[in-house]
Amino acid sequence: MLRLYLIVTNDGYVKFSHYFIYIPLENRPSIEAKVTDLCWKHKDDTCHFFEDDDSIIIFRNFGGVHYNRRCRSSRK
Repeated sequence: MLRLYLIVTNDGYVKFSHYFIYIPLENRPSIEAKVTDLCWKHKDDTCHFFEDDDSIIIFRNFGGVHYNRRCRSSRK
């Protein structure tokens, strides 16, 4: 879960990226709740959730900058 965090401008320039380490299964629900709460604290119309198989992608658009958070289960 929380494998990659990116901040990218509209023209594709990467402003910031961070790779998150593995999070044990028992800790994921609380981490996911914190991430979605942070997203919803901003304007409702800028927060979007996409389900993709076993993953959830959280997408936010703040003017010219895109914030992406990807939550993924760690299947091997």
